[in-house]
Amino acid sequence: MELILDQNFKDKDFKHTKFVKGEYDNCIFSNCDFTEANLANVIFTECEFVQCNFSNTSVKKTVFKDSAFIESKLVGIQFNECDDFLFSVTFTQCIIEYASFRAMRMRKQQFNSCKLHGVDFEDTDLTEVVFESCDLDTTTFVRTRLEKADFTTAKNYSLDPELNQINGAKFDRSEVHGLLSKYNIRIA
Repeated sequence: MELILDQNFKDKDFKHTKFVKGEYDNCIFSNCDFTEANLANVIFTECEFVQCNFSNTSVKKTVFKDSAFIESKLVGIQFNECDDFLFSVTFTQCIIEYASFRAMRMRKQQFNSCKLHGVDFEDTDLTEVVFESCDLDTTTFVRTRLEKADFTTAKNYSLDPELNQINGAKFDRSEVHGLLSKYNIRIA
C-alpha cells in the first residue's frame, strides 16, 4: 500500500479519475469531488477534507483517524461500513444527508454547525458527542447511547427517551418538544 505524506490535493475530480489507494497521512483535500468514488480500504490519518463532495462514496473498511470534514457535502455515505476501530472525525459546517453511522462507537465526536437530515444513529454510541448548532431534522436515534451528549444548541431533533440512553445529556428548554413528540402533546 502506497504511503502519501503531507500532500495537498486541490480541485481533483475523483468521480472521473481513479483514486490512488493507499495510506494518506496529514493530507489536505480542497474542493475535491469524491462522488461515487471507491475509497474502500484507504487509510486517512490527520487529513482534512475542505469543501469536498462525498455523494454516494464507498467507504467500506476505510479508516478515518483524527480527520476533519469542513464545509463538505456527504450524501448517502455508509460510515457504518468504515473501520470504526480508530474512527475519529469532526464535522464542521457540513451537509450530511441520508448517511448511516449505525452501530458505530463515536464517543466525543464533534458536529459543528452541520445539517444532518435523514441520518441514522441507530444502536450508535454517541457518549459525550456535541451537536453544536446542528439541524437534526429526520435523524434517527433508536437504542442510541447519548449519555452526556450536548444538544443545547441543536434543533429539529426527535428522540424517544424510553428508547435511548440519555443520562446526563443536555438539551435546551426551547427544543424539549423533540423529546416528547411521540406523546402527540402540545407544549405552550
